[in-house]
Amino acid sequence: DWIIQKQESKLFEFWNHGYNHSRGSEDGQAHWEFRNRSLEAQKDHLKRSQDLARQHLGFELHTFGAPYNQADQLTADVLEEMPEIKYWLYPPAGITTSKTRLDRVPAVNIEYPVHQPSAYHFWNNYYFSSDVDVLTIQGHPNSWNADRFKEFEGIIGYLKSMDVQVILPRDS
Repeated sequence: DWIIQKQESKLFEFWNHGYNHSRGSEDGQAHWEFRNRSLEAQKDHLKRSQDLARQHLGFELHTFGAPYNQADQLTADVLEEMPEIKYWLYPPAGITTSKTRLDRVPAVNIEYPVHQPSAYHFWNNYYFSSDVDVLTIQGHPNSWNADRFKEFEGIIGYLKSMDVQVILPRDS
């Protein structure tokens, strides 16, 4: 109910982040849920996630982002078979896709390191990248404590003071 309420508010967008967020290795070969996995395995995980959202939430997911931001050309091939997914958060460089790419500006993030928001690092790096038309940022609020949320609030306050327009992928 909470997810449905947030989605309906139009202030949030939930996206397909895979089925099990897996990574590991077999025969000395590293793999992630959407990198170095078979076409069939990737298709199964994307489809399961889409089906669960439709069945239990009543809406489709229109954006995809791979766990650990690890994907390959097979991921792009599977996504081509899923017209409801229109946006791809952080597709790897060199991947061919018809999806709208929401690429990362490597220097600008809200977490330094991952899971630790830093207003200072964001402000400094944003200042030197302010000529970028669209900046896609990602955070992990489920791992933030009160101090980390204060850092995030500082980032949001700064963006508001700069009159930055915040949009969701579906609004791009």
